Amino acid sequence: MEKYSPYLLEKIKDKVPASGIYLLVLHLTRDSRLLMGRRGLINFPQGYYLYVGRAKKNLLSRLKHHLVQPTKPHWHIDYFRAKAQLKGIWLTNQTLAEDLPTAECTLAEKLRSYSATHLPQLTKLGSSDCGCPGHFIYWGKNYRKISSFLSRANYLRRIDDGLLF
Repeated sequence: MEKYSPYLLEKIKDKVPASGIYLLVLHLTRDSRLLMGRRGLINFPQGYYLYVGRAKKNLLSRLKHHLVQPTKPHWHIDYFRAKAQLKGIWLTNQTLAEDLPTAECTLAEKLRSYSATHLPQLTKLGSSDCGCPGHFIYWGKNYRKISSFLSRANYLRRIDDGLLF
C-alpha cells in the first residue's frame, strides 16, 4: 500500500463537495487471490478496476479513508485497496444529494456497459446495500483507454490532477 502525502489532500480538498458520487481507478499489478470479508477468497486478474461509491455527507473524509490502508477493513473496497494502487479519483459533476443511491448504481451500470470484460466474481462487490450487479468494474489492462473514456465523459471530473499516476 502506497502512502499519500498531505499535499494530495490539500490539492483536492477545495474540489470536493459535501456529498456526492465518486469513482476510484485502481490498478492490480498481478493476478491476486484476495480475502474479501464474508465473501471469502476471490480471484482477481491483473489490470485496472473502477469502483463507484457515494457519501451522503463528508465526502472528503470518505476519500481520505480510501487514501490510507484501514486498520480494520469495513467495505469490500478496503480489502481490495490492500493490494491495489489508487491511480485516479473522479467525481460526478452534478449534485445528486437527493438520490445518491440511484445515481451511484446508474453510473456503475453505465461504466459496466462500456467494459469489454465482465467478471462473475465481481457480482455484488461494493454494492451490498443495493440491488444492482456491483460497483466494482474490471476494465482490462489498458490505462489509456480508461483515462480517455473518463476524460470524455461530461458527467465526470478528475480531481487528483494526475498526482496519483
